[in-house]
Amino acid sequence: MTRDQEHERPDESDDWIGRHDADVVVPVDEATRETHTGDSEGGPLASAAPPEVLVVTERCAVCLQTPDDPVLLHACYHVFCLACIGYWVRHLASMGVRHPTCPLCKRSFQRALVDVLSETQYTVLRFDDGGKQWRERQSERRLRPALDERLLRRSMVYRQRLRLVRVQDVVVDPRAPMCPTRPVKVRGEYEAWARRELQACVGPDADFSFLMVLLDGALVSGSLHETLEPFLLEDTALFVRELTWFLASRLQVPAYDDVLVYSDDSACDESECNTTN
Repeated sequence: MTRDQEHERPDESDDWIGRHDADVVVPVDEATRETHTGDSEGGPLASAAPPEVLVVTERCAVCLQTPDDPVLLHACYHVFCLACIGYWVRHLASMGVRHPTCPLCKRSFQRALVDVLSETQYTVLRFDDGGKQWRERQSERRLRPALDERLLRRSMVYRQRLRLVRVQDVVVDPRAPMCPTRPVKVRGEYEAWARRELQACVGPDADFSFLMVLLDGALVSGSLHETLEPFLLEDTALFVRELTWFLASRLQVPAYDDVLVYSDDSACDESECNTTN
């Protein structure tokens, strides 16, 4: 089972809270119920959720970390960090996509729920105003360090299956699973990049020392895919391609990040985007 499959929304005939959508279902005390603060058209949670429940999700589906300022998309109830969904919306807008879609299920959405305390107590955050509301909210929150922002961008590459199309002035052959150029970097030059990339693939809780030992051995033996697949799962092929292109470049992070160009075929046909934007 892939990580994307783990986050699939259950059938409409089932409870909207499936075992993969929420890790914990917490009872809500009747005394905490208040009229929701977002809309006057009837609460989306009140109409969709079973009574007396509140969703608590352990992982954002983009960065694989505990959601930072959690955002619950109104169209599908998938949960993300505010920064993650904000970056995703900017990414789509940069390619001319007018109506953002969920990174997981691709449903179109125009609003999301934040500060969710119960099925009737929450705030509506709109995305159909040019992003003004969520930008203002994010500016009020603690800004992520630059390193975290770059990690978020790398997580998006793996979660959205962005296709590497160009490294600086070199066009990437989409049929080639690895870079054809021989590596020019040694361990001390790729370790920091590899650790960040592995975290983007598997989240922050992995044993990175162990994974680095495996990676070093796989580079020597030439068995990257076979060695890493049990741990990286569906991200293995993409990781191997990214790794071999990085090893073949003389640039270091962050300069290397700034020359990568990707295509998001799921968002718009053959549109290219620079992930540093």
